[in-house]
Amino acid sequence: LINIIEKNKVVLTPLGKRIFQYLRDSLNIINKEIYSSSESSAAYKSENILTLGVEKNDISWVLYCLKDFSKINPGLTLSIISDDFLTESIMEKSDIIFYHLQEQELKRFNKFWYLEYKHGLYASQEYITKYGEPTLDNISWHKIIAYSGLFKTSLNWHLHSEYGLPELSPSIFSQSPNLILKMTMEGLGIGALAENKDLYSENSQLIRIIKHINGPVLKNYFCVKNGLSNQMMCNIDLVSNLFLQYFRSKSIVFFDMD
Repeated sequence: LINIIEKNKVVLTPLGKRIFQYLRDSLNIINKEIYSSSESSAAYKSENILTLGVEKNDISWVLYCLKDFSKINPGLTLSIISDDFLTESIMEKSDIIFYHLQEQELKRFNKFWYLEYKHGLYASQEYITKYGEPTLDNISWHKIIAYSGLFKTSLNWHLHSEYGLPELSPSIFSQSPNLILKMTMEGLGIGALAENKDLYSENSQLIRIIKHINGPVLKNYFCVKNGLSNQMMCNIDLVSNLFLQYFRSKSIVFFDMD
């Protein structure tokens, strides 16, 4: 790409000159994104804007709980940011997060209340019609969906000869928990999912199999960032109450940290 002509002189080759234009354009795009990100970060600091960080696998029930959000305070804006996992970037921007990595402690957040996620094995009716009813005796022959990422090993609780299951060999992997749910719904295989159908409305399409096999119970915490103003905390109480009212209406048990 370059030719060194003299000791302190570097000249681009014809190929280097062509590539240089693409590099310059790419840098311009990156700089624009950095500027835009800085503007967005500034907006998140407003006392009238609450930012909620949530994993994609939790989005469906979170949005259902927030259906009446517009009624609580006309001047309050809620910004929801989501990814397969709560990244450092999401947690940095968020005032509220739903967090369920029990093996790690939160440094910048306080836990307010939590839900328990009880896990079991699920399959769609389409899968059962095609491959037959999975049982403990034949599950080793069925198509098993598993998580392939580096984190959240609890997602693969069904693979380790625990909870009364034999050692299973997955035929489908995904690094996305949300995609695992979608693949299970589409009949691609058996997924290890949370059994609380009131929270995971999409799971109502799925059938619990081998019902006496219960997986781990995980806790999902409603967490609030430390150091927020009194006004922000009042707004957060309004949002928190929306969730709790929904849980009470559905007889869903939640637990206080007190």
